[in-house]
Amino acid sequence: MRRAAEFWRRALGYVPRDGAVDEGWTVLIPAEGQGPLIALGRSTSPVGDKPRVHLDLYVEDRAEREAEAARLTGLGAERVA
Repeated sequence: MRRAAEFWRRALGYVPRDGAVDEGWTVLIPAEGQGPLIALGRSTSPVGDKPRVHLDLYVEDRAEREAEAARLTGLGAERVA
């Protein structure tokens, strides 16, 4: 949970809503201003063959997409086909 919260902190500038990361469930909020909240919950189900999280991030064009993909993989994300 701490690793996921740290990733989203670095990727989007979010921080734990309650000031600390709980190991089972954490809600992240934008550090600056308003925006959507991200809830992270630890799953108890077995890991499957496909990723269990899907999140679309939108950008303006291909160059920005590639730059953002490089930035996020630099933070620990993995590209999937």
